[in-house]
Amino acid sequence: MDTAHWQPIAAQQLRIGHYVRIGDRWFDHPFLKSQFQITSEAELAAICAADLTRIYFDPARSSAAADPAPHTAPDLVPDPAPPPAVALPPAESDAASVVAAAEPPPPAQAASATQQIPVLRPAAPAELAAASRPIARPVAVPRPDPRALRDNLQQTREDYRAAVDGAAAALGMLDAGDPLGAEATRGAVRQVLALAAGRDRPLTAAPVGTPVGAPRRHASLAMDAAALAAAVGRRLKLPAAELQALTTAALVHAVGMSRLPPQLRDETRVTARDARAELQRYPALGAAMLREYPEFTPEVIQIVEQHRERLDGSGFPARARGAEIHPLAPVVGAIHEFQVLATQDGAPMPAAALAQLYLRLRGAYGASTVEHVIAALTVYPPGAFVALADGRTARVARVSEHERLAPLVWIYDETLRPEQAPVFDLAEPGSPKIARVLDPRTLAADLRAWLGGDWSGLTFPAPVAPPMGARRPAMPAP
Repeated sequence: MDTAHWQPIAAQQLRIGHYVRIGDRWFDHPFLKSQFQITSEAELAAICAADLTRIYFDPARSSAAADPAPHTAPDLVPDPAPPPAVALPPAESDAASVVAAAEPPPPAQAASATQQIPVLRPAAPAELAAASRPIARPVAVPRPDPRALRDNLQQTREDYRAAVDGAAAALGMLDAGDPLGAEATRGAVRQVLALAAGRDRPLTAAPVGTPVGAPRRHASLAMDAAALAAAVGRRLKLPAAELQALTTAALVHAVGMSRLPPQLRDETRVTARDARAELQRYPALGAAMLREYPEFTPEVIQIVEQHRERLDGSGFPARARGAEIHPLAPVVGAIHEFQVLATQDGAPMPAAALAQLYLRLRGAYGASTVEHVIAALTVYPPGAFVALADGRTARVARVSEHERLAPLVWIYDETLRPEQAPVFDLAEPGSPKIARVLDPRTLAADLRAWLGGDWSGLTFPAPVAPPMGARRPAMPAP
């Protein structure tokens, strides 16, 4: 345990250059890491707005004295002598470790990564502050109307169905060599990015039942991958061109599967060694398909071809490693691995998949990349079935980027019709907490069907989504 240099400090005393450790829970602060060097006024504002009570800094690793610009918050009078070093408890340091602790995988699958390889595009805390809770959190918002929330979720579900239809058409055109395939793909990507635009655009579930037929299943997974890629790209604050390339590559990353024998197109069912070797051709096959269309940029084609490469050289199809891999390819790779893990046992289990992604594949795709994927989905991903502390069963409808443990949920009520499902924002005062994630295989089929069925898409809210997840303003002191 590191106890040599940490000194307690008030948030108002912090300066750019301080190397800090936040001792509060990860859920109570907006950063992926609990230890980092402050690099901007935005980060200072985020720390102050979070009302943290356990902040420490390391003088040996700080360079605050070199920064002449004082913070705008009022200073506190420092002690005449530096306070003594304190021993800190183990930090609850990041999103991924919290997910792993909350939803452990089966013992046979919980193998830690053997090598920690830094991501090629490191995610510094400065990249996170603008998209994090305190900066984006409104001071106060009206209490959302449950009917408006329910209507918006229904509209989101209908929009998702239409988007999957568009993706299915685009992927079918690409498979057939239709010259309009690239334009159809561009239209699908444009729709995803339009929905993702804006400060508060949380990932949302779109339960649609089980897709009929392989083409629609592949289109659903493609749209889900594109939405998650857009959310991660937004967290990384990618320029518009890179965000478009990442989202496009995520949408078409598995297009090469159509060139494989039908029995190999569902990766969750491929176990034989010879079949795995054949399956591993799909990224190169997909890249070859895209090269037939001049509209796809070399960047998109490279991401598609390399999204299953691993930073340590153990991936496929070319066993590329390190700097040979496009910096955004691991993002798509981590998303694909999440989808495979979430569906490998039948009923989707996204929370368990996140835990396995963290425990098994951080070294493969980069710890920072995996953490961004996890942070975009939060501890309770959209579509997850959960048990509330009051004994009721619910399903996560929409994550909250402001209150990461308090998503929007549908609550099961057998006395009502499914379209009348109660919608609760768990960030509202007095709302019950989530007690645990449920394995959908243990739930009655009629309950699962009432809450939308096993299959749940991943998208963004329909336009004009009611606000959710904002903290109420503190009452002034008498």
